[in-house]
Amino acid sequence: MPVTFCRSIADWIEDERKGTVDGSSEAAHTAKCDRSERKESTVGLMDKVKSQATELAEKSKQGVAQGQAKLDAMQAKKQLDALFHDLGAATYAAERKGGTRDEVERLLKAIDAHEQANGPTDTTGT
Repeated sequence: MPVTFCRSIADWIEDERKGTVDGSSEAAHTAKCDRSERKESTVGLMDKVKSQATELAEKSKQGVAQGQAKLDAMQAKKQLDALFHDLGAATYAAERKGGTRDEVERLLKAIDAHEQANGPTDTTGT
């Protein structure tokens, strides 16, 4: 913490030359100076605490936003996986069991809508 002086050295020298420095006024001045320095250090400490609290709040907001984005991405992937599963079952039913392709077409449209809402589909690992 930097040292702050209430009076300049030039003021002290001038007072001594004039003979206006006495013990009682000097002690009172020192006490006042000590209170002033304590107040400045307390205010400085509170400013630091407030600044750190603001930083922490901002970082926590960023963390929550990142967590929410990750959760949204995972939910979208889970929905897409379910659509692909159902598409596979509908395709199998249409090709091997003599079912209609209506369900296949409906699921393909649902996958297209999902892609428009959530971005391109990565089918390499699905």
